[in-house]
Amino acid sequence: MAKTQVRIVFLHNVVEVEELADHGVTLLPNMQGLTDEQIDELKLKDEWAEHCQPSGGHTLNKDDIGRRNGMGKDNNNNNNNNNKLLRL
Repeated sequence: MAKTQVRIVFLHNVVEVEELADHGVTLLPNMQGLTDEQIDELKLKDEWAEHCQPSGGHTLNKDDIGRRNGMGKDNNNNNNNNNKLLRL
């Protein structure tokens, strides 16, 4: 791989980790992009939400596009992860 390709892949992964820390894990494919009302109306349930909660607590922070479940890491833990990413 060329150096520019490696940098692009690395930056993509950093962005994914930041989104994971801010907004939690991705929703199931059939729930992505739907509003909370649509999810309730269709009686869909994110079965993984209970199992994939961040250790150390979470804060509710929905993402704008509805791709993630909104259970991001608590702000104290989030700041520590951001500092680690900046050192890379």
